[in-house]
Amino acid sequence: MDENKKTDDFFSKASDALNDFVGSIEKRLKGLDKDGEKAERKTTFENPFKKKDEAEAPAAKARVYDIPASRIDAGDRITIVCEVPGCERANLKLDYDKDSIIVKAVKKAPEVPENASFREDDRRYGQMERRFRVGKVDASSIHASFKDGLLTVTCTRPAPSEGVGITIE
Repeated sequence: MDENKKTDDFFSKASDALNDFVGSIEKRLKGLDKDGEKAERKTTFENPFKKKDEAEAPAAKARVYDIPASRIDAGDRITIVCEVPGCERANLKLDYDKDSIIVKAVKKAPEVPENASFREDDRRYGQMERRFRVGKVDASSIHASFKDGLLTVTCTRPAPSEGVGITIE
């Protein structure tokens, strides 16, 4: 197949898709009242570029958000400061597993009356998680504090073992 034929096929398919798209918009506009209100309550819109036989995608899983944080390495001491404003201490969990410190938090959405709706909402709610690879640390040295929406975790790396001379016999 030569290059001109490929280009013509592409533009032909794109033109068909755009015509279908415009047709679907015109069809929806005809369903509006004089005042611009929808005659039907249907709010879905079909994707004109989706193949007709394409199966619907499965429902998306709940997203786990990253926790904003800073990590400071100062020699053998590691300090991690996580921002978790709006979280309660009871909804925070901290684990050390092998070489990582794992911070988990759950932030509850505010109560909203039934007859109210959000005008703006940029805040995130639900599960949050962050994993920090810290290498081998002294587990007994891990200390955490929570104040003013900041979770501060400190820990120390074990002192390196001193080398020992070996006599060869």
